[in-house]
Amino acid sequence: MRREIGLTFVLIVLVSGCGQATPQPTADPDQMPKTPLTLPLVDADLDFTGAVSAHVTRVRLFDCRAYQAGTSDFFRSIVLFQIGAQWYRLTALTNGPPVRTYPTPTSSSHSGPGAYRGFIDLDEQLVGPGGMALGDQSWANREVGSITVAVSPKTVRLGAVIDPPPLKIAPVTLLDEITLEPRVPGSAGVGLTPAPASEDILVRGQWNCS
Repeated sequence: MRREIGLTFVLIVLVSGCGQATPQPTADPDQMPKTPLTLPLVDADLDFTGAVSAHVTRVRLFDCRAYQAGTSDFFRSIVLFQIGAQWYRLTALTNGPPVRTYPTPTSSSHSGPGAYRGFIDLDEQLVGPGGMALGDQSWANREVGSITVAVSPKTVRLGAVIDPPPLKIAPVTLLDEITLEPRVPGSAGVGLTPAPASEDILVRGQWNCS
């Protein structure tokens, strides 16, 4: 009888111990990997003309999803790609309401597929044994960026928004290309800088999110 009780007690201890697993830290979704080669490879159709000139058909996808910031949502997609020996990081970030045929004041933010106003950045990406870091050259949109998010398949397409002059009733113009101008790397705003980059880049095209 005592032996049966002892066996029961041991089993209870073992089962209880198995249930107390050590919690694992959650990965930071904004933390870049040490190398872009660990990111998924997706199709793209991107043309670059100017300081960077190339046709890119495959990119490494870092993210492509909506985020919440306070009471608003925004959409961000970051891809990395290589031209020759140099890596680049291309970022599209919505920062405003959907693009409408006629400009109308609204406080709405990203809420699904469609064209949105936003920022488009291109950064030189350094890749080394210790990980990745931004390089000396960087470009950002001169015009208001247009970021079109589509589904089936899910894609991100870049362009520009040209608003009509103030007080003029005219439709908004959507361009299928956007000009990126040199900026100080890591700066929060857009502004021409004579060095290290001194030439604009014209970008057109899209990439897949899966």
